[in-house]
Amino acid sequence: MNVGETYSSSHLDGLGGSGSSSMPVSGSAISAQHEIQLLREQLDQQSQQTQAALAQLQLTREQLAAEQSARLEAQARTHQLLVHNRELLDHIAALVAHLQGGEKSGSQQQNSPHVTMPQVMILLPSKKKFLCL
Repeated sequence: MNVGETYSSSHLDGLGGSGSSSMPVSGSAISAQHEIQLLREQLDQQSQQTQAALAQLQLTREQLAAEQSARLEAQARTHQLLVHNRELLDHIAALVAHLQGGEKSGSQQQNSPHVTMPQVMILLPSKKKFLCL
């Protein structure tokens, strides 16, 4: 550019400059305009980086909330399973006690005719087999 030429830039919109206005060009004016343009580009880049960081933060918060919810559901399910297991163990203990009580009374009645004990069958859900007591 020669002295007397004008310079216009669309990058100057928004900071008081106008893309349609013409400015006389001098060495310091071009330098100042170039510096303003660079600063605006840096500002735009930082703004985009900020938006990306905010989007990443929101995604991380959503993932954390989903993981917390899943953990709470898993804890509740584990508690339910533990309660159910305890109930099953109590029931099995009662059955064993009943059978042992029957064996004792059966051994005391050895002089009486032979009485057969009913066989108790328990279906084990995970193995799909019968346990005979």
